Amino acid sequence: MKKRHTNKDFTAVAFCTLLFALAATSVQAQDLFIPAKDADWIDDDPFLQQTVFEGSNCYYFCATSYYHRKRHALSLHDSTLVYVHVLRDDWKSWLLTGFWKPKTLRYEMSLRQTEQRAILDLLEAAIQTAKTNNKEVDRPCDYATYYLCRNARKVTVWSSDGRTLPTRTVHALDSLCYATEHNDRAVLLRQLDTCRTLTDEFRQLYQSTCNFLKPDKPYPVLNIHISSDNEILVNDTPCSLQQLKDVVKTFMDTSGTEIIKIKHLGEYPVSKGVINFSSSRNALYKLYCDVQIEITTAINELRDDLALKKFGKKFEHLDTDFQAAIKEAVPLNFEK
Repeated sequence: MKKRHTNKDFTAVAFCTLLFALAATSVQAQDLFIPAKDADWIDDDPFLQQTVFEGSNCYYFCATSYYHRKRHALSLHDSTLVYVHVLRDDWKSWLLTGFWKPKTLRYEMSLRQTEQRAILDLLEAAIQTAKTNNKEVDRPCDYATYYLCRNARKVTVWSSDGRTLPTRTVHALDSLCYATEHNDRAVLLRQLDTCRTLTDEFRQLYQSTCNFLKPDKPYPVLNIHISSDNEILVNDTPCSLQQLKDVVKTFMDTSGTEIIKIKHLGEYPVSKGVINFSSSRNALYKLYCDVQIEITTAINELRDDLALKKFGKKFEHLDTDFQAAIKEAVPLNFEK
């Protein structure tokens, strides 16, 4: 006996087809960031004007079509990362005026120059990839729009599902929002590493179509290199292994500072110096390890000196909170 198809069957097929189309549209939207059009951008939004635009030309903003309380923004104001989150909608304002008046929470976190650079580089790389995408993309069913701005250039992506580069960029920036809200520098540092990884991926994938600028380094750099002849060079000058520790300590003490507010220490001048360590392929592995040990020993001695001065104990004998404060005051800014 042949089975008859009912209207319910056709309805189910039509519904599944619609879901597939929406999913396909959402996936297509994740391919690349899209240049923001004037019609898409919401420069006249009071929330943006008050919390993001003023004093910043570098920000990330999540906008939702209906649920305003889910909006949040992350902006970079010089050396301060600012996160603003909509707490709730003011129903009284709506009843009296017919307009929403969102209540917001604001959080701030100080950044070093190297940390600022990680965020700036990621936004630059993401925005440059938008030049390669001219597709018209429909809004998917999540009704959320994610905007990025860097130097007055703005891009958008519709969806945050999947594992594409724009999606992972949105997730990393959301995690930076979390770190700022909870003043969690451990989360901050992990996500900045993620930002650097994403930046490298953007540049590798789109280097043929995007004119990426080489990231500048507005901070002092100590270049340590092991040559193929197993000679240690510090800024192209020969240096012995025995001298290396003192050279690193002197560099960290004299490489310029920025004042950062640190828990348990208050406002403290933190070194902006970065140690760039490289080695030739033919160099001895033992020498490579010895150089790393000398660099680490120099930083550890500086941390011990500060711990004894501030708390009367060596670094290893301090509680976790005090160790975190010392690490922030004497960072190991290390590049390979």
